[in-house]
Amino acid sequence: MISIEALRKYLKKWCGFLLALTIIVLMSASIIALIAASQWGIHITMLPRLAKLQMIWFAISILAFIVLYLWVDFDFVVEIAPLIALLVIGLLLWTKIMGVSIYGSRRWVAIGSFTLQPSEFAKISSLLMTVYAYRYKEDLIRVTISVILILITLGLIIVQPDLGTTILIASGVLVSVFFMGIPTIIFLGAVAFMAILLPILWNHLKEYQKLRVKYFLNPAIDPHGHGYNIIQALTAVGAGGISGMGIYNATQAKFGFLPVATADFLFASYAQAVGFIGVIVLFIAYGVLFFCLWLYGFTTDDMGRKAFIYGALWIWFFTFWVNIGMNIGVMPVTGVPLPFFSYGGTQTLANFIMLALIMQATREKVVVDSIEKLKFGEDK
Repeated sequence: MISIEALRKYLKKWCGFLLALTIIVLMSASIIALIAASQWGIHITMLPRLAKLQMIWFAISILAFIVLYLWVDFDFVVEIAPLIALLVIGLLLWTKIMGVSIYGSRRWVAIGSFTLQPSEFAKISSLLMTVYAYRYKEDLIRVTISVILILITLGLIIVQPDLGTTILIASGVLVSVFFMGIPTIIFLGAVAFMAILLPILWNHLKEYQKLRVKYFLNPAIDPHGHGYNIIQALTAVGAGGISGMGIYNATQAKFGFLPVATADFLFASYAQAVGFIGVIVLFIAYGVLFFCLWLYGFTTDDMGRKAFIYGALWIWFFTFWVNIGMNIGVMPVTGVPLPFFSYGGTQTLANFIMLALIMQATREKVVVDSIEKLKFGEDK
């Protein structure tokens, strides 16, 4: 009979291959979705501009992943986490002062012909600062600095305003802290404190953010106004049927009915183009991604590494849940991108960097275990 431990090792052995296959599937789905969402009228564009740009970003991000995975040590990255956090805070300050405003939010900075969204890198820096605080948990000064840097990061993001990313990072940090072994009563107290703050937070939301929640609950109140986006997204998803309408015939995007079809509602364009079968393939790919990350975290003994892996897993799962949810009308509309799928150079690069750090942490742990065994053999 196969033991649980043997089965776990066998599955972990295959997770590297499965993750590579999963990322290929998600990147392919992204390009398909961008092609479907970029058609207009009767004209057909075989490979639209956004699809080409996303392919370039995928290539750059894969190169960054290879460099980080092969030549950057996870422990070294944790050691310089405060510098990384300060760099991200500097970028966020730059965004606040000199940033580009799109859709009413100042979240981007212009670098030549490109735009950069620093809040995407804040996800990584905040998780690294959490691991850094755990590593030096006996040093009150370092722990205090870690907390302050994380709070400053969250503060600079929420004033952009970007409530979705703020909640995303804060919850990711809480999940990381939970898996570090914090007493349950303290963890529940932190969650309760955040719940108490919700009414106060609601009163400080922008009017358009309140309207998103209101019309998410009942888009039929204003079908030609604030409820329009949700209704058109639902129409696009439903129109896909079993096998889809084809990547050049996704009518909701093709004839301009679906707003921001290449951004917030890219999944709706994908669902209309490839139908239920294509959506199931996408969901299976995400299921494999989440399972493998869970397995990596479960089989990692080092609490800091485990916390980073589970924090990243939560961030990606949360974005999956929110993005898909808003496309099918079960979550309010918010600009939270699907990992490895949504269009955007910064978030694509940030996701591959986070994946490289996860793989490096797991790989490094294996190397450390091997060295310890060799040392034990030599002493013996």
